[in-house]
Amino acid sequence: MKEKKYKLVRLGLIYGCWLLVTTLSGQTLSPKVVASSGGSGQNTGYTLEWTLGETATHTSSAQGYTLTQGFHQPKLVEIVGSIDLNVDIDIDVYPNPLVEGVHIKTEDRDLNYRIVNVEGKVLQPAKSLQVGEDYIDCSGISDGIFLLQIYNGQRQVKVVKLKKN
Repeated sequence: MKEKKYKLVRLGLIYGCWLLVTTLSGQTLSPKVVASSGGSGQNTGYTLEWTLGETATHTSSAQGYTLTQGFHQPKLVEIVGSIDLNVDIDIDVYPNPLVEGVHIKTEDRDLNYRIVNVEGKVLQPAKSLQVGEDYIDCSGISDGIFLLQIYNGQRQVKVVKLKKN
């Protein structure tokens, strides 16, 4: 009788454990940001996401992996270079990153340029490029990222992303 009682208790414990394991699920986290403000926007081929006031973030890297603590972690890739707009035109822009200005080498005629910031605000209005080598003085532009837009008439033929240190 005692042995039967222990078997029932053991069976009850096994059933209780099985019931507990099958009904409980693991912890899940959904990405939520505690920030004062933020949002996202999308345009043709681009998505921008941002937060303001995220209080604690930390980035660690090891063995080719990067971990950023915090929830708002969009993939950020900064490329300094140019965008080819499928126009057969030969233009060299250097140095990049720059300190005071950039040199532009081209043998193409009738080219103009302007410099805009990443928001599209014109920092230097349209000017003609000289055939051969030309120099653009950027000393009046604050440090950061900006775009050198090159035009042939009204058609944009190249965009160069420049970084000023």
